Amino acid sequence: MVWRNSVCFSLFSSLQIVAGRLSDSKPPHTHDADASPSRLRCLACRRTPPAVLRQAGWILVMLLSVFPASSALAAACSSAATGNWSAPATWSSCSGGVPGATDTVTVNSTHTVTLTANAAAAGITINAATAANGITLSGFTLNVNGAITMTAPSSNSVTSTFNVGAGTLTAASITINGRSSSRVALMTVSSGTITTTGSINFAGTSSNARFTSTGASTVNVGGNFGSGGTLAGGTGTINFNGGAAQTIGAYTTYNNVTINNSAGGVALAGSVTIGGTLTVTRGTFSVGTANFQVNGPTNIGDGTLVATLNQSSATGTAVFVGLVTVYPSSSWTNTSNESVTFRGGITSNGTFSAGTATQTFSTNSQAIGGSSAITIQRVTVTGSGVALTNNGTLTVATALGGTGGLTNSSVGTLNIDGTSSVATIANAGVANISGSGAITTATLTNTGTLNLSGTNTITAITNSSGGTLNVSSTASITTLTANASGNTVNYTGAAQTVKATTYHHLNLGGSGAKAMATSTVNGNFSLTGTAANAPSGALTVRGDFTIGAGTTFTAGALSHSVGGNWSNSGTFTAGTGTVTFNGTAQQTFTGATTFANLTLNNAAGFAINNNMTVSTVLTLTSGGVTTSGNTLVASANCPGSISRTNGYVIGNLQLTIPTTNPVTCSYPVGDSIGYAPISIAKTGTNTGTLTGRVDSGDHPDGSAAVGINQLKNANHYWTLTAGTLSSATYTATFQFCATGACVIPTEVDSGAVTGNFIVTKKSGTWSSQTVGTKTATSTQATGLTSFGIFEVGEMVTTECVSQATGNWNASSTWTSCRGGIPLTGDNATIANGHNVTLNVNTPTLNSLAINSGGTLTNTGSNTITLSNAMLNAGTYSGGSGAVIVPSTFTNTRELFCGQRHYYAVRQFQQ
Repeated sequence: MVWRNSVCFSLFSSLQIVAGRLSDSKPPHTHDADASPSRLRCLACRRTPPAVLRQAGWILVMLLSVFPASSALAAACSSAATGNWSAPATWSSCSGGVPGATDTVTVNSTHTVTLTANAAAAGITINAATAANGITLSGFTLNVNGAITMTAPSSNSVTSTFNVGAGTLTAASITINGRSSSRVALMTVSSGTITTTGSINFAGTSSNARFTSTGASTVNVGGNFGSGGTLAGGTGTINFNGGAAQTIGAYTTYNNVTINNSAGGVALAGSVTIGGTLTVTRGTFSVGTANFQVNGPTNIGDGTLVATLNQSSATGTAVFVGLVTVYPSSSWTNTSNESVTFRGGITSNGTFSAGTATQTFSTNSQAIGGSSAITIQRVTVTGSGVALTNNGTLTVATALGGTGGLTNSSVGTLNIDGTSSVATIANAGVANISGSGAITTATLTNTGTLNLSGTNTITAITNSSGGTLNVSSTASITTLTANASGNTVNYTGAAQTVKATTYHHLNLGGSGAKAMATSTVNGNFSLTGTAANAPSGALTVRGDFTIGAGTTFTAGALSHSVGGNWSNSGTFTAGTGTVTFNGTAQQTFTGATTFANLTLNNAAGFAINNNMTVSTVLTLTSGGVTTSGNTLVASANCPGSISRTNGYVIGNLQLTIPTTNPVTCSYPVGDSIGYAPISIAKTGTNTGTLTGRVDSGDHPDGSAAVGINQLKNANHYWTLTAGTLSSATYTATFQFCATGACVIPTEVDSGAVTGNFIVTKKSGTWSSQTVGTKTATSTQATGLTSFGIFEVGEMVTTECVSQATGNWNASSTWTSCRGGIPLTGDNATIANGHNVTLNVNTPTLNSLAINSGGTLTNTGSNTITLSNAMLNAGTYSGGSGAVIVPSTFTNTRELFCGQRHYYAVRQFQQ
């Protein structure tokens, strides 16, 4: 309790002071009092007996007589002149000479009071003035426990000023009254601070009731900031930090506004424009029915406290020019479904609830982002060249429109669930279009991933380089541009119709039939999932063609072309059509496949990784076909199963030999050296499959075994392998030079004479074959009845010398013979002292020599066949046999030297 005579009593029950006397209605307590020149303070109370208490009462009466009541009352200080607050001459009626914390202060007309030190007062009134008056803080602090009232001047063109400046002012409330005729009440602050626990109110003529900030001031308002005055916000901040409901006065001149309301929320009292930053740190800020605009950033929350900005009425306008940021734990709500205009974008890391009204993004290009997904029912982007960029997750649930554009960045996810008529959409991230709304956007460009899952009708899509378009529904696209290098279109739904256009990469996935007309695919074409495709028009694929596991491609009667690799893990139904492979780099075939008609036209060649069959005609236009260990099968009857211009098979080629008698079939085979085909002319009606191939170099069995001089031969060897054709009588022609002029030493060894070439065959063991027609580039073998490995070249020659007397066909008779006994092409010599009995016909020897002292006895009619001379220095007994020599030798005398004998000589045609 505060007493007028400054003596404090604390009583257990009520005390009453009436006319300077003390009366107590209940047993009192005693007090230890400390008296000072200005007051006595009660320090402690304790329970005392009644007699002691009555004695204390008499003492109090005596004290009251010493300190009269009039000298201890709070003073009503009134200015007496212009001057400093701390100068007694400035005041009148102040008991202490200058105002104290319990004194009220009145500043009269014509007086200006200036603080020279920190000061306090119970309340302040700036009286109506006939000339300028007021208070200036001059950088000091003034604490006012009560209200500050600025009364409007009483004379025209007079201003009463409360100048806070760079100082600090606290008050319970502030009231500023203005009048007409330029009678101004002005409170002004520069970089200082004003704090009110209550409201700041304005009355009278609004233009003359003024609150002005000329710098970066801070104004803390615990109540309302009233309407009805004139606000100049400067660069300052008004902070609404009350603990109950507050209102923001209707002004368009706020700079920064902060909402830090612990209870009750903050609302607009009328139309408000905030020129700087709006920060809702704590509590709820409701926009209401008034027009509202923030020209700077809007920040909702600080990441720790809970803050909410609510569009609480559908009337009025709301415009946010700067970036709107919603921090974690805070929210933007639109419970009234108000249309809001944004000019600086949105970043939401909290909760953003837009309601169902249209949210307009205009004037400036701006962005939506943040870690939290944003759903807006209706979005309008207005202004030519204005782009709204999504960097987060944005869902436009109902309608997207406007004359501007929407860009979904590489980190954005855009969901369009309704219609779109916005001028442009550019997607670099992930965009999903669903529902059934019409997408009439004239320019929809995709460089990211665009997913179509609805039944929308879409005016146009451009799938640009790097873009992926996934169509999982029956969406209808009027114009699809998808030929840019590197873009991909995937049809991943059930039964679908593939848009007829030019694609780069095209994948038909999902399930069901994919209806497709004539199309060009500049990149890769693939089937995945369980899709089935039977195009109604020719398909041109310039990249890879992949038939995935579980899928089906039906070629029909069409002519398709492929410029890349072929991979078949599913089902390829050839029909009667033709597939042409015409790339520029080597093309590979993976997966066993049967084509009806296959054309191979690629100078860079082909590689087969599995067996491959052509059921009608294999056309070799250009390039080598490398089969490795696999087989290329032309399953129709030859010779009509293959048509060749310039290509050939490097590896296994299987033909079907018909019953036709006779028939000639060609194997257009080659190896790493070049083209080296086989031609067979079959007689008889045997039919079946027969595989041919040619390999470069000499057969690894070596010259001695093969019977060919591998230093003077063709650098190929050929193989015919029986399939279902187990045997036949045929002639085989082996071409060892690709053109009319052999390449030496690549195709034929240096020094080799093709006119001397023979043919040997390995079918178990190597043996010489009957040679037919010889040309500069080929050699023919006739009378063949079995298949095997063939080599062509000059006959191998070894020196067989007798080592004992014996029969010709006994290996014990000879030494140094590659075959144990003299074989075709060998030179046979009968040495001195040996008598060799000719008990068999000889093969075609290169030469025969009988040395002095040696004897050759022909015991019957056996024949000696020679390619060159017979030299006789010993004894030859011819019997009834004959010596056969080449027809090129016309003078038989040249063949024999030594003793003359009489025997038959026959010539043979070589």
